[in-house]
Amino acid sequence: MTTGPHEGRVARRYAAAIEQAALSAGCHARVLADLEDIVAMASTLPDLARLFEDRTVCRAARVRAVNRLFEGRVHAMTLRFLNLLAERRRLPLLASATAVLRECAERRAGVRRVSVTVARPPSTDAVEALAAGLRRASGGEVRMIVSVKPDLVGGFTARMGDVQVDLSVAGALRAFRRRVSASPVENRRPAAIAGAAG
Repeated sequence: MTTGPHEGRVARRYAAAIEQAALSAGCHARVLADLEDIVAMASTLPDLARLFEDRTVCRAARVRAVNRLFEGRVHAMTLRFLNLLAERRRLPLLASATAVLRECAERRAGVRRVSVTVARPPSTDAVEALAAGLRRASGGEVRMIVSVKPDLVGGFTARMGDVQVDLSVAGALRAFRRRVSASPVENRRPAAIAGAAG
């Protein structure tokens, strides 16, 4: 489910709450794994996705369903968090809150997120080679988030925090056009015209 700015802020508050509680209880890794498994299940099971996202389901029915599905299968703190979301009609924010929780865990572990955009789906070898290069460049572990944008024509762009590198064909063409448009007019005359003038 796509979240807007307000929902994103709310998801971050819930993520911060479960992160603090799970870290204090020493079960953060288990809770995060539980939540990521549940989000993955919801992406492949339409009935589970409807339970999470259909705001017309009454609160009591939603809580009963959550307990029936997950009690004894997830950590007790995970179940409490799911119940909290269900009671407050916030289950649609589960995926967003879980993504924030993963991001926070990676930041604590010193893992840097890199958004990589490529022109076409890369092979496994290409992804591994690019990840190795990014690790060398950053001096630490990275987690790549790869997206495909055919408009790049070839190559890739990468963003890590405020740093962006554009090694795409489209980026090279844009840079070339800027250089050409910035050069003096006389330097841009076709060779034929220059020859004729001689």
